[in-house]
Amino acid sequence: MKKFFFTFLLIPILCSCTGSVASFEFEDYKWNNSSPIEMNFESQKKETKNLFLDVRSIFGIPYKIISLNFTLVKPNGEQIEFSKELNFNEENLDCSGDFCDQKVLILKNLKLEEGKYYLTISHQKMNIDLYGLMEFRLIEE
Repeated sequence: MKKFFFTFLLIPILCSCTGSVASFEFEDYKWNNSSPIEMNFESQKKETKNLFLDVRSIFGIPYKIISLNFTLVKPNGEQIEFSKELNFNEENLDCSGDFCDQKVLILKNLKLEEGKYYLTISHQKMNIDLYGLMEFRLIEE
């Protein structure tokens, strides 16, 4: 009985180390070029984490590379602006059936503070709606 209780006590502790902190699902698998994505998450304590963007797309997305602009606003109001590329070449994708996943490191060794964070993502393909994107998930590890 003690082993059973200990196992259930340990699971939440292990799960709290990494995981999805925010997500965004694209309606009709389309990202309108004039609509930046806003994702919010909260940190409960001061710690250093890596921040990843987990991207789910349809198999055969019509783009090879999409450049993204990010703005992260920390609880103290400080803004971090940066850019990353999503590469949809087959070697970067983990495909299963009709959809593919890729995990992209967007910020390494981010020093988190207690409080709420605001992340805005926009793409650089002007005047083009992007088709084939299903979901963005923000993951900290």
